[in-house]
Amino acid sequence: MPHSGDLLISQSWPETDQKKDDAAEQSYETLRSVVTKIRNARAEYNVEPAKKIENCTIVVKDSSALLSDLQSEVAVLCSLARLDPASTTVASSAPADCEQNPSDYVNAIVADGVEVFLSLAGLADPAKESKRLKKQAEKLEKDLNGLNGRLNSEAFLSKARPDVVEKAQAEAKELSEQLAAVQARLKVMTDLLATTASK
Repeated sequence: MPHSGDLLISQSWPETDQKKDDAAEQSYETLRSVVTKIRNARAEYNVEPAKKIENCTIVVKDSSALLSDLQSEVAVLCSLARLDPASTTVASSAPADCEQNPSDYVNAIVADGVEVFLSLAGLADPAKESKRLKKQAEKLEKDLNGLNGRLNSEAFLSKARPDVVEKAQAEAKELSEQLAAVQARLKVMTDLLATTASK
């Protein structure tokens, strides 16, 4: 590029007499962590990329300075995490209805004194998510039953090498844990669907 004088690559690195701003760095790290937690929740609940999540509350309990910093960056949080600005708040305490109905919310601990509360109703469509989870549970059950059938077969156990049997047992354990997790989430969605229908 056109220039005058020495090449930029040969110049000294810029220096500043200003001290490191620890508070600003903490605010940035907290904001980044909040966005990461919300994005992880979006991925876990298969939220469509373009959908804005409604009813999100970021709670900062122990630091008024951090609370103020995050409140001033709500627009940035909403943009990076795809949140609905009209129903996103940064507060010093959790929503009242969250304490009364904790199963209606996804709660993510960001750091000491900082939590995120996402309304399940705003995060996922209970009917659609229940249907997806039922299919996932059925597939896991089928795979687990097939694996357990092999492990309960004397012919398989007597002929297979020990490492093959151990691998099958490990797979069965992993499938069992996945199935339990899916069934737990399915129960939450089913309960949420029932609650919504009764209102």
